[in-house]
Amino acid sequence: MKKKSFIKEFYSAEKKVRLYPFYFNIAKGILIYALLFFLIINLELFLYLSPSIKITFFILFFISAVFYFVDNYIYFKKKKIYKSKKIKSNFRIFEIIQNTFQLFELQGVTYYSNDLINSAIDEKSEKLNLELQDTEYVKHTRKRRRRSLYLLLISLLIFLIPLFSKEYKSALDRTIDITTKYQKPLSYSIEIINDNFEVYRNENFSLEIELKGEKYPSEIFIRSNNKLNKFKKVKNNKFTYEFINIRENIDFTIETDEYISQIHTINIIDKAKILHYKMYLSYPDYLQRENEVEENINNISVPFGTNIRFEILADNADKFVLNDLDKNVEIQKNNNVYTHKSIFIENIDLFFTAHNNTNSFIDSLEIFVKVIDDEYPKINLMAYQDSLYDNVIYLLGQANDDYGLTKLNLIFDIFEDENDDKTETYTVPIPVENNSLMYNLSEIINLLNYVDTLPRRVDIYAEVFDNDRIRLFKKSVSQKHSFIFKTLEEKQKELEKQKDENISSLSEMSKEADELEKELEDLKNFLKTETKKDWKTQKKIEELQKRYEELKEKTDKLNSQMDQNPLEQLKSDEQKSTEKMLKETLEEEMKSILEELENMLKEDKIDKLRDQIDKIKERNDFMKNTMEMSAEDMKQQQFEDKLDEIIDKLKDINEQQKDLNKEVNTKENVQNNLEKQKDIQKQFESLKKDINQLEKLNKSMERPNNLMDTQQEQSEIDESLENSIENLEDNKLNKAGQNQKSTQEKMQDLLNKMEENRDDMADDNLAEDIEAVRELLKNLINISFMQEELMKDIKRIKLIDPKFNTLVKEQQHIENQYYIIGDTLKSLAKRQPQVRNYVLKEYNLISQNLSGLVDIMLDKKIGEAGRRQQFIMTSTNNLALMLAESLKNMRMQQSSSSSSSKDKQNSDNQCDSTGKSKKKKGKPQLPDINKLQEQLSEMIKSAGEKISEGQGSQMSEELARLAAQQEAIRKMLQDYLEGLKDEGAAAGMDGKLDRILKEMNQIERDILNRNINPTTINRLRNIQTRLLESEKAEIEREKEEKRKSREAEDFVPNNMDMLEIIEKYKLNQQELLKQNPIKLKKYYKDKVSDYFLNFEN
Repeated sequence: MKKKSFIKEFYSAEKKVRLYPFYFNIAKGILIYALLFFLIINLELFLYLSPSIKITFFILFFISAVFYFVDNYIYFKKKKIYKSKKIKSNFRIFEIIQNTFQLFELQGVTYYSNDLINSAIDEKSEKLNLELQDTEYVKHTRKRRRRSLYLLLISLLIFLIPLFSKEYKSALDRTIDITTKYQKPLSYSIEIINDNFEVYRNENFSLEIELKGEKYPSEIFIRSNNKLNKFKKVKNNKFTYEFINIRENIDFTIETDEYISQIHTINIIDKAKILHYKMYLSYPDYLQRENEVEENINNISVPFGTNIRFEILADNADKFVLNDLDKNVEIQKNNNVYTHKSIFIENIDLFFTAHNNTNSFIDSLEIFVKVIDDEYPKINLMAYQDSLYDNVIYLLGQANDDYGLTKLNLIFDIFEDENDDKTETYTVPIPVENNSLMYNLSEIINLLNYVDTLPRRVDIYAEVFDNDRIRLFKKSVSQKHSFIFKTLEEKQKELEKQKDENISSLSEMSKEADELEKELEDLKNFLKTETKKDWKTQKKIEELQKRYEELKEKTDKLNSQMDQNPLEQLKSDEQKSTEKMLKETLEEEMKSILEELENMLKEDKIDKLRDQIDKIKERNDFMKNTMEMSAEDMKQQQFEDKLDEIIDKLKDINEQQKDLNKEVNTKENVQNNLEKQKDIQKQFESLKKDINQLEKLNKSMERPNNLMDTQQEQSEIDESLENSIENLEDNKLNKAGQNQKSTQEKMQDLLNKMEENRDDMADDNLAEDIEAVRELLKNLINISFMQEELMKDIKRIKLIDPKFNTLVKEQQHIENQYYIIGDTLKSLAKRQPQVRNYVLKEYNLISQNLSGLVDIMLDKKIGEAGRRQQFIMTSTNNLALMLAESLKNMRMQQSSSSSSSKDKQNSDNQCDSTGKSKKKKGKPQLPDINKLQEQLSEMIKSAGEKISEGQGSQMSEELARLAAQQEAIRKMLQDYLEGLKDEGAAAGMDGKLDRILKEMNQIERDILNRNINPTTINRLRNIQTRLLESEKAEIEREKEEKRKSREAEDFVPNNMDMLEIIEKYKLNQQELLKQNPIKLKKYYKDKVSDYFLNFEN
């Protein structure tokens, strides 16, 4: 028993000793892995690890931990504790065990005492236990265990303490969540604008992002397919990147230097697509036509009753639908082909759609089936108005039918107003051969053969009848051609448009002339290196000649447009003068240039070629300057005409407002007055647009006029008009009347300011020109004296004299002075068309002789230099004489203008109460005189009432002013009558106007005598009546004159030859195709027929 107990105790002690290292390694492993986990948390805290890295860390962490603990368990399970290299006292323990086992052997011997032996065994057992507990290994193991426990506690404390902070808790959460990608907080955020990431296959996808935050990077990248590309910046904080022709799903991330987004995927969507289709045509038997197959056409013509079977091949289609007469029919699929058949008895538009259940995209196929029936006759009519004669209309057309024609008529619908119902219809029969399949129409119509005067509008069309007796001869009507005969205002607008076109043409031609001048200079430089004329030189000259001929075509075209303008009678004298001068200059200079070029082609000497180039350059420069200045003249004339037109419109609006003010606003007529007020407001809005156009035109000019700013006045009138309309709408009649009166006063004020501004601009321009001419004249005289003294000095000294070089420098100085005043001369020529050509020609002569003069003097060619200096002196003196005369005329004009302004101001003061002032330009007009007299009559009546009330003694000043105003109006009427007599147009009107003048004279006496009685009032009424009759007569006379000047009642332009040529050409083309028949399908036969019908020149 002692033996078993000893062995049990021995193994128990040995097991405890052996487990000490195992516990130590377990504690050590826990410590190490706890620290490693803490390290991973710190890495996540600062680096924001990606899911792949965290998963890798955790896999390695788990595998190494499992391996470590399992390995320690297996190792300590199998390993024996007694190893000499670890425990140095193992020999002592072995000795004790050996002695103990000897005692066990003695226990079986009888002569030994068992008690003694048992006591010895217990002693040995205790000693063995003490020895085992006392080994160095055991002691060391205990220390390590205690140390491990301490370190474990310390590490746990270190690990747990930071976890109480918010950052470590967040890092711990992110570390545990190994599948989610967390981003490091940035100073900005990236938002994707796109709602979804779906795109059809083989299409582009534009990815748009927006950056938000205080500070963000200037460059953003996208990574896809292992490639890094840069976003395109479209705005400060918006970027875009376009994926091109996407064929498969694409994963991408958005990246910056410190940010990588989560992975996004662009998904491909397949859409249904129609690939191919056929139509099997089965015609009705009675047509005796073979069945046909058509492929991939969208329009088809078939006879009535044709059976068509459609076979359509589609890809990625889950459903195929036919929309037939607002009814959807799903087509069944057979071997990947969708089949549908139907019989067609009328025109129909078939709409097939292919659908895919995965997306909303629908591919469609539209087929129009045209069913051919017995057709209506066809007719095509073209109508052209003569460019010079409004009453002449050229008609060209063609009528045809599938079986034959019987009758053709031309119809003229007459309209007295552009939008009214027609007042009369004229039918003109055109003889047509019965049953002819086609008829070519060519007619010249003189409308004055049907109407006495041209109406506001004429609609011209043709009607044709076929030979279908069953349907009572079917009729077709051509398209209508409306001809609106322009009013004077419309023609003025057209004239303004033509002016813009002429200005634009001149600018283009001026640029072309400038380019040609550079080419001339290049040719001259080229000739400097040449000794004789060769084919290269000849070719350059020919190219230059070709360019000038092209320019001549453009100038001829411009001249032709100005000559053959149907609005010639609307042009001002200044415009006609400018156009005439421009035309003469262009024709003369172009002719001279082309002649010089022709001579150059024949000339072989290089020196003469250079001289000819200089002459061409001189003429080219003169022509270019003329173009530029004429364009500027046209702009100025356009500006003046536009300003006059605006002032006239404002006068008319002002008069309408004044007439409206006279009408009392009552509940019965408030609606009528409201409509009139709105119409005035509309007219004023149109006037404001005209003023804006005038301002733009003024700004586009090289030398803008001093046009006043009327924005404030316009705003005040707008406000007053708006208040008038609002008060009328609210039935506030008293306030409306006050607003209307205020509106008229403001309009009158604006009118006066604009007229005054117009007059001031003319005076300012004249004063500025006078100062410029005076300064130019002074400079020219000084230069002339300098040049004259220099010529004398050259004659006095010898060529070897050192002072000669000083004289050359003086000549250079004079040349510079000429070039300085050159710009001023050109500027003056732009503003004074009357002297333009003279100034430019003389200055060109000066420039031509100055060119190279200094070099000639340096070469000591005194004779040539003297000749040139003499030419310069002559041209300078000519310019000086011309400018002196021009200055004298300008001063006289200024003086005359000044006195006229005073007279005008006096007249305006006299007529101030009427709110009218005479125009600066032109003779008085009857409408103006009539309005002035009407207003004055009201004032005279009012004065008569005051006299009858006994206030005559207090009205001396007022009556004197009324008499002066009546005298001023009488003089205006007298001037008007004299103007009519000078024009030879006073017949029938002079007697009536003479009676009006006598009655006005009598009224003046009545006013001065303070005898304004009923007889005076009757005279005023008679004057008003006769003035209105005269005004109407004048309007009719002007209409008649314009009609006679523009329209020739019995004249028809002789253009029959041209029409016959056109018709002959068309018939030849038709006969050619008819005589060479081609076997065509019905569809193409119809196309040929349509071609004949729509054939135009």
